[in-house]
Amino acid sequence: MFALIALPANTYLTWLCLTSADQVIELLTLLLFGYNASKGRFKLTLIFGFLLCFTRPAYWFAYLIIIYLIGKQVSKREDIWGKILKKFAAIWVLLAVLSFNQIVFNTPNLSSSSSDTFFFAQQKFHYLSLPKFDMDVFLQNGKSTKPDDVITGSSKFSFINNIKIRAALISIRENPQRFVFAEIQKLDSYFFIIQKVPNLPGQYELSANEDSINIRNERLTWSLTIGHLIFALYRAVWMFLFAATIVWLGLLVLSRNRFTGPEKFLLLPYTLGVLPLLIFYVETRFKICSELLATPLLLIASYNLKQLSKSKKLQDFLAKRY
Repeated sequence: MFALIALPANTYLTWLCLTSADQVIELLTLLLFGYNASKGRFKLTLIFGFLLCFTRPAYWFAYLIIIYLIGKQVSKREDIWGKILKKFAAIWVLLAVLSFNQIVFNTPNLSSSSSDTFFFAQQKFHYLSLPKFDMDVFLQNGKSTKPDDVITGSSKFSFINNIKIRAALISIRENPQRFVFAEIQKLDSYFFIIQKVPNLPGQYELSANEDSINIRNERLTWSLTIGHLIFALYRAVWMFLFAATIVWLGLLVLSRNRFTGPEKFLLLPYTLGVLPLLIFYVETRFKICSELLATPLLLIASYNLKQLSKSKKLQDFLAKRY
């Protein structure tokens, strides 16, 4: 019942499904990917994971790991070539996509906007935008928001042809403290914050001379405020269950019990999703579907936590250790 309530209680995801077609496709393919992975259906998991990675390339990390684990599980009785084919099937798919992109689009990039996203995610005032303000709106003005201006007069990373990637690396090199603050904020926004990211609706812009923040239309309506509050409550409960799951997994390790349940696949898209978002940037819409997919495992973990804490193996281990 709690798992089923998670979708309508998640007001922001409901809003995204009503306003964003790509979010609906992402949610559909992710649920089918997670369902077939938990059932051990190798071919269907491979297909739906492949489609999922087209909706959001950040899922490639989870796709590679999950297909390897399922391939390892289902190829035990096959010969060496069969094992290699299934274990590394996602890698063959990735190489095929990269090759296709290189031949057709003359670039192996998995996303047409990756260099734009990378530049704004490493721009020196990124740490002032998220998690509070919408990054796309906030970073519209100022010299540091224009890649051509950033690279002008600099000889750093001159071997890189892509102007936006080069400008991003120059920004990191010249603003290491800002970069550290931005990365800390990304981790905080991904795992620990209960608010939607960006936190505030409305329009907030960095001034053209980059010394102040201009407040435009705040859009602080009651409908948005109440929806934000409901989402914060939902997220707080989710974080509590996630913390219980981490404790449960830790106790499994201490008691030397193996986590063999198929539900383990449901948490991987969320946990591995932090890797690409540290490279780029964190918004709730990028992780909201993978959070929902993990909900059944969080409930299973909470239910089993009390029983595991009474495990004789765990008690014997703690008695010997402490």
